[in-house]
Amino acid sequence: MFALWAPGALFLIDHPWAAQGGWLVWCLACGVWLVRTVPVLPPAEPLPAPADDTAELLHELPMPACICSLPDGGMRVLNAALASMANESADALQGRSIVEFCQTAEDRSRVVEVLAQGRGTDDVELPLRRRDGSVRWVSAATRPVSHQGQPALLVICHDITGHKQAERSLAASEERFRVLLGALSEAVVLYDAQARVLTSNRSAESCAWLDAAHAGLPGGGDEFTLCDEQGRSLARDMHPVIRSLADGLPARDVVIGAESASGQMRWLTVNTQPLFHAGSKRPYAVVASYSDLTARIRAERALRASEQRYALALRGMNEGLAEWITGSDRMYVSPRLSQIMGYDAGGRRMRVREFVAGIHPHDRKAWSAMVASHLKGRSDHFQQ
Repeated sequence: MFALWAPGALFLIDHPWAAQGGWLVWCLACGVWLVRTVPVLPPAEPLPAPADDTAELLHELPMPACICSLPDGGMRVLNAALASMANESADALQGRSIVEFCQTAEDRSRVVEVLAQGRGTDDVELPLRRRDGSVRWVSAATRPVSHQGQPALLVICHDITGHKQAERSLAASEERFRVLLGALSEAVVLYDAQARVLTSNRSAESCAWLDAAHAGLPGGGDEFTLCDEQGRSLARDMHPVIRSLADGLPARDVVIGAESASGQMRWLTVNTQPLFHAGSKRPYAVVASYSDLTARIRAERALRASEQRYALALRGMNEGLAEWITGSDRMYVSPRLSQIMGYDAGGRRMRVREFVAGIHPHDRKAWSAMVASHLKGRSDHFQQ
């Protein structure tokens, strides 16, 4: 009514009172007519509350899921995937608290805390005990929802039992690998694809010459230079570890030398084994084992030098000399003794019985008795 009268009243504000009064009467008449002719609508009914379709959607999920009441955790709605994972029927699980399936007190406390707070969580990993006593590992996520007008918690699980079993198998394998490495007397080192050290066993960590073994490798000291078994200079990319990473082939009993700035030489034997990912042609790592050959090579060189001096001494003597290693059926005859026995002047190896056959028959018995007595330690030397 006011909306009808106000515009005309403003227009007639400067006109006589009679015009304004007439306009007012007209508006009142129109208002009465409208009230009598326009039907009155009934009050609008409130809209129905939206239906809770979470329970219906739950059954469509392929992964195990349930709706739990708060704060006790009783399962009100659950899908077939959850019943299958629990190895029980849905009716048997109805109303049971999810806390019952926790294995340890610590896990139960974690779940009780989530239920008490009614909050959403992600990636809660815990083992669940099934009716037959077996255990399934799950990763659970929770979200607060409303079920039948009451606060509830939606729980969705992912079965990660296979993943956990693989993790445990890997951990067990790595533990066996560490035990094996720890038991080896050789220095064993694992390198990545760039020949950088990843890990090593106790023997490698305790040896003082590992820096020499790493000459030419990334992170290795520059105070050492590499050489091969003959003492010739060796390029850094010819280190057995780098070669195995480059060509993907193992190295066996490769002897290398590492010479320090002071001229000291360290001799090592190296064995390598490249490691490959499935289907890959290039190794992602390499295992190398090292043994210190320095003492052995020094002894071998000293022995060769001694043998050379011994040979020179024999050549300078005018006496015949024979060398027999006890228990052997052969002996060494010097060039002079070979010449005395009627052979050529070169040294030779001959059978002991051939040497004894050259002794006069009348002297052989005495010879054998003196040799036997000498070998028993009864004399420092003998002469016949």
